[in-house]
Amino acid sequence: MGAALWGLAGVFVGVQALVYAALLIWPAGVDLRAVVTRFETWQDSGMLTLQIFFALPLLSALIWRMRVHRQAQALVGLGFLCTALLAASGWLELSQIESAIRESVNAQDRLRGLALLRWGEFALAMMAAIVLRLGWSARKL
Repeated sequence: MGAALWGLAGVFVGVQALVYAALLIWPAGVDLRAVVTRFETWQDSGMLTLQIFFALPLLSALIWRMRVHRQAQALVGLGFLCTALLAASGWLELSQIESAIRESVNAQDRLRGLALLRWGEFALAMMAAIVLRLGWSARKL
């Protein structure tokens, strides 16, 4: 049971990191069309649904199973936090896109902020993958 949880969590955070890496480089540009295309691609990938209804319960179960390994539990908890922040960043991105469409005065600043958010999402996805791997190693100690 424990190995299956670790395996599923590892596969999910790996796929999550690949999706956010792909969305970092495609579509290129910081214009409104590229940002909307990126958001639609992210939405069509089903990542938000998987993060909320698959990954967060899976990581919660893994945290609960690691209650005797405090270091591993803390690392998996950090992976949980990264995944939860990635799910929340989708709503932040949507509100920024809506603001850029409504207010044409600050649209370029908002689009630059969305490009920065894209890098932050990639960093969070990589951090989730790294800390989960560290948690796997820490549980063996």
